[in-house]
Amino acid sequence: MHTKLRVFFLALLGPVLLNGQTPNSKNTCGTAAPPQQWEEWFGNAVKDYVKNLEAGKTQLVTHEIPVIVHIIHFGEPVGTFPNIDSNQVKSQIAALNADFAGTGFNVGNVPAAFAPFISNTGIKFCLANQNPQGGQLPEKGINRVDAQFNTWQNPNTPTLNIKSYIELYAKPTTMWDPLRYLNIWISDKPPTEPMNGYATYPGGTSLSGIPAGEIGTVNNDGIWIWTRAFGTVGSAQAPTDKGRTLTHELGHWLGLRHIWGDGNCYTDYCSDTPWAKQQNTGCPAQPANVDACGSGQSSFGEMTMNFMDGTEDACKYMFTHDQNIRMQTALSQCNFRNALGTHNLCNPNTAPSSPAVAGFNLVSVPCIGAPFTPFNTSSGNPPPTFIWSSSPPAIFNPAPSVANPAISLSTPGNYTLTLIATNSVTSSTYTYVVNSVSNCGFVSTCMDTLTTIKNTDTLNLYNAPNSAITIGCQTGFAGFLTGTNCYKDKEFAQFFPPSSYTAVPNPQVNSAIVLFDDKGTSNGSNNSNILINCRVYGGNVTSGPGNQIGSSSLSLSAISSAPSSTSIAYVGNPNLVYPSGIIAQRFDFASPVIVNANTGFYVAVDAPHYSAGDSIRIYSSQKVGVSLDSNAWFLQFNNNWRTFRTFRNSKIQLGIIPIITCSPLVGIEESAADFSTNIHLMPNPGSGLFNLVFSLPKTEQVTMRITNAVGQEITTGTWPAISSGAFQIDLSNEPDGVYFVELSSGKNKVVKKLILNH
Repeated sequence: MHTKLRVFFLALLGPVLLNGQTPNSKNTCGTAAPPQQWEEWFGNAVKDYVKNLEAGKTQLVTHEIPVIVHIIHFGEPVGTFPNIDSNQVKSQIAALNADFAGTGFNVGNVPAAFAPFISNTGIKFCLANQNPQGGQLPEKGINRVDAQFNTWQNPNTPTLNIKSYIELYAKPTTMWDPLRYLNIWISDKPPTEPMNGYATYPGGTSLSGIPAGEIGTVNNDGIWIWTRAFGTVGSAQAPTDKGRTLTHELGHWLGLRHIWGDGNCYTDYCSDTPWAKQQNTGCPAQPANVDACGSGQSSFGEMTMNFMDGTEDACKYMFTHDQNIRMQTALSQCNFRNALGTHNLCNPNTAPSSPAVAGFNLVSVPCIGAPFTPFNTSSGNPPPTFIWSSSPPAIFNPAPSVANPAISLSTPGNYTLTLIATNSVTSSTYTYVVNSVSNCGFVSTCMDTLTTIKNTDTLNLYNAPNSAITIGCQTGFAGFLTGTNCYKDKEFAQFFPPSSYTAVPNPQVNSAIVLFDDKGTSNGSNNSNILINCRVYGGNVTSGPGNQIGSSSLSLSAISSAPSSTSIAYVGNPNLVYPSGIIAQRFDFASPVIVNANTGFYVAVDAPHYSAGDSIRIYSSQKVGVSLDSNAWFLQFNNNWRTFRTFRNSKIQLGIIPIITCSPLVGIEESAADFSTNIHLMPNPGSGLFNLVFSLPKTEQVTMRITNAVGQEITTGTWPAISSGAFQIDLSNEPDGVYFVELSSGKNKVVKKLILNH
């Protein structure tokens, strides 16, 4: 699943607030998208965690995190904003515990389609009872900081950058040991500052090279919240008066991305959140933005009530099971997370005896062929012991007596899962019926299509020279795809068969890259109104392009003036060089183009055949596979589609590359950052020869390093100045397995996962 909506409220008259502040209709988050290097590292940690869960080597456990709230004020008396009283702090902790248990304010309003995904995360928070020296705190979990006494500026100073203020002054001088405490700073802010909070992401010992301030370190780990968006009583101010600003930022602190993936239909790396086109604000009506990111991507609308959206506090009230997996990963494996709750700062031994209450959630849909692990939400003091059972019988690994076993089902049908929790007070039984268990479906990885380019060739220019015997070809128009367009052909199309994308769930095309030649692509007339259209058609390989199902345009002047590559080397053979001058232009479609999974589709580019001074020229190459011999077509001047092979005696593949997208998997995926999204690795998986296609917005030096799964270096390469172009990587002599292609421009870095399967 994956989705979202945007709603704005306009009020002619509103309440007058203290210090000139006005209520925010948007719960503005100042936490930036994490770097790609972090996502690759954390995604691998998630995968390892899930594998260990399935193998019974680890278990989902409950966590109680001690909190210290640093209240920054400017000499105001206790109980006077922003030096709030302890009741407002306590109200925030109560809201957190309800939200993370899946029982928070308004959770009963969840749409029926999303109700099964509400997670009781097992994560709790308490106000720390001791300071770092072991002394008892007069106010649990509170450290009051007088900015005036410290000769700092007032946090509400209009010219102040509040994030810099917190990072440069508050954190270095007031931070408590992040191995033992969750540090939260609250303060006022400048009247025009839209940000209500920000957080650091979890880090690890093997993670390096990340810009300062984004990943938690011993000097900066924690969260800042605007005091009026903190808690549920006192000076907490609508629409951020339900404590959900901190719930949202804690999601980031525990490894969650924004539900819209910080981009237009980008991934948040959780498979049980619907695709979202962008951040939502306000309180959207349900269902919101049905299938805004493509057919079948959000059939029940966007999950605007998820804590990681930007909606108002009263209208967001749930985490999902996959989000909990990411948070559990952070708490078990990340620096300044995995030791929290182990220092007796929450007084766990003073809790009174309570009866055992059995309960559990299913964090994935059970199926035949893959183990699944329930999340045990049972409670009681002393902590209960457990016995699991199933009817019909199931396999519990490592044993039916552990809190969270990996369960394997052997035959299709209905199953009743039973958990008995027992302690010295009482015993409790909980049952859950799973209906219609079936075989696990095929899980696809994301695919791109450049599968029919002949990998042993360079890209060529197919020439159609002037002809003395062809009418209209004596002088010619300069707009043929790879030569003189003396035929006045209107459009050039490339067919993509179902075999290149049928493994993709709900296949759709969001973009297409076209490889233009800079010498034959020209806006000679200097007419800025000439557009080059990239179109997607239905149809099949024998009948040619059918109905148009998508279109995008770029101006010819923009294409012809774009930077081109100057030297394109074949990575596997340094003696083989592509022709210089490739302009890789990406056409982005306004909405996803849904393609037929059974018949195939075409991507086409039209030519300025009506103007002798304007031209395009597209690279092409020889074709691979007899069954694909007729998949390049052209549209004649008389509007008839014809194949290149039959009507031009040319067996070619056009340099047109549709980017076919699919649903994300939990864990590692490719980055949504500009550097990453303008570099494509295809085909992937592949049998040995892979293509790197660049369409960078500016010329950069890019270095490449390829390693295998155990970190051994396979090959390296450097492009001194590259903005667009196509390159090839030859791993034919390497064994099957997973490889990592690390690409860096100095400032930006991305790691692409490559799957080799001969």
